[in-house]
Amino acid sequence: AALMALAGENEFKIRAFENGARVVESYKSDIELLAKQGRLESLQGIGKGLAEVIRELVLEGKSQVHETLKKQIPPGMLDILRLPGMGVKRVQLLATELDITTLGELEYACVENRLATMKGMGQKQQAR
Repeated sequence: AALMALAGENEFKIRAFENGARVVESYKSDIELLAKQGRLESLQGIGKGLAEVIRELVLEGKSQVHETLKKQIPPGMLDILRLPGMGVKRVQLLATELDITTLGELEYACVENRLATMKGMGQKQQAR
């Protein structure tokens, strides 16, 4: 879902994927069996499109949707997203306001004290 948000996907689609992930994580039985039987849509909140993505992930270990999204986003943005306190909105803000898409660029911006004055960032965030 984070990849979708960084790529600028529709908010409703992002929410559907987040909900679907929770459904799959909380499913007590064998999700692989449901995928093989083509019954993922029987789970509440799992529609046809999401069921196909889950099926690909479960049976093939990857998803075309995921691979396409990864190609749309600079890889460094995912590294920044993994930092404590850095959510999708902050990563997008760094990319749009300061053209920061890598950890190196972020570190350099911190050394130059550029994050401290940014709205949504500030001194505490820069210190992290």
